[in-house]
Amino acid sequence: MKNGLTLNTGLRWEGMPHAYERHNNASVFVPGLFDSSAAPTLDASGHLVPPPGSPPYNPTTNPYLNGIGLPGKQVPRGFVQNHWTLFEPRVGFAWQPHPGGKMVIRGGFGLFYENVQGNDVYNIGPNPPFSSTPQIFNNALTSTNLFDNPGGGTAAALPGNLQSLQPTYPQQHSIQYNFGGEYQFSDRTVFSLSYVGNKSYDQSINENINQPQPSATAYPAPGVNAARPYLGWANINQYTNIATANYNALQASLRMSGWHGLTTGVAYTYSHCLNFVDNDLGGIPNFYNLNSEYSNCGYDVRHTLVVNYVYSLPFFNQASGAKRTALGGWQVSGVSTFYSGLPFTIGAQSGDIAHCGCGGYRANLIGNPNSGSGIHTRQEWFNTAAFAADPAGQFGDAARNIVRGQGISNFDFSVYKNFAGIPLPKSKEGGTLQFRIESYNIFNHTQFSGYATGFGSGNFGQATSARLPRQLQLGLKLLF
Repeated sequence: MKNGLTLNTGLRWEGMPHAYERHNNASVFVPGLFDSSAAPTLDASGHLVPPPGSPPYNPTTNPYLNGIGLPGKQVPRGFVQNHWTLFEPRVGFAWQPHPGGKMVIRGGFGLFYENVQGNDVYNIGPNPPFSSTPQIFNNALTSTNLFDNPGGGTAAALPGNLQSLQPTYPQQHSIQYNFGGEYQFSDRTVFSLSYVGNKSYDQSINENINQPQPSATAYPAPGVNAARPYLGWANINQYTNIATANYNALQASLRMSGWHGLTTGVAYTYSHCLNFVDNDLGGIPNFYNLNSEYSNCGYDVRHTLVVNYVYSLPFFNQASGAKRTALGGWQVSGVSTFYSGLPFTIGAQSGDIAHCGCGGYRANLIGNPNSGSGIHTRQEWFNTAAFAADPAGQFGDAARNIVRGQGISNFDFSVYKNFAGIPLPKSKEGGTLQFRIESYNIFNHTQFSGYATGFGSGNFGQATSARLPRQLQLGLKLLF
């Protein structure tokens, strides 16, 4: 520490090898291993057509394992590249401009790496050839092999689904930073103001790399499986570390304690959060337009105000005997919470609008859904006229999480009565019996929490559920 400045610096190194299957009994699809010239063909019904020759096939040339990589052979044992050069710098400081003064300024910065908690490896378990889910249609089941039919059964295997991993799989990481200060007005009162931020990189998404191109009309027979980039397979959902996210917030608080029996605090946060998905390994509807997913986080709360207090009522505390027992020892406390509403997404009309075997469509945006006359009621919480049906072959241009739900305006209030000096065995001071009356949402505000978000549904735009109503609770607590 010098001239009121304290500086902390550091550098952390981590090696994060990827999880693997102990006996190498797992596999992943690798686009670079796929041989389009060896891809199976499909019949008019979309079923796999067996190639010439008699099975069983050589595992390394089996057309029904086209593009499959085995650990320790075609791919590393952990299926993806390991990352060993992960350096994480950290720096933080605290500065007191005037030694012994009432102001301090603080800040910090750090880089942090993380691992996907193994869920990505668990989810590749069903991949062939170590696990299989047969799909058989109109088959006499007289054959010992699906594609060797001496009994006359009809081969009818559909292309299967896969779960894969991005081969390079960069390590997820985030940069966290903050800057702010505190000022002490008195021994009991402190004000703080700070800026806090977090920028995340290479976050995991789940994208279907075998999605057909969107089409205004349905693909002719045999349908979407014949229009996929990797023929012979259906959906190939790949965990890809490519997304970003960021959070920035201005935070202010005022704390006061022990002022004539009152302890209170007020905290306010203004913040904004943006991302591509709201959870690890989240799905992306359209593989060909990743940028359309970047929007408000589902947990983006712009304004947050919380007020808390505990007040020991001064009445009759200096009395004695029965008067103090009956009329003294009262406390009141409460927490008042005010949040702006969480955002949510508006889905499109039902059906596969882009004829690509996809889902996750959003409606088309033609106006402002958060403004207009007559909205913010139970029957019409948002402006339903701001949305329109998607044209054929499109996913809808409304962004994720653009409609705001109702915020929270909640008052919790409690009253305590302390009876001190309760005789207890082997205790000179005795105990304190506390009687509590607690109320949650004391003013019984109706606060909606669920909404009909499917365009074209009969209740589109309506509020469908609400948070808890007022609740009362009585309690006794013995302190000793």
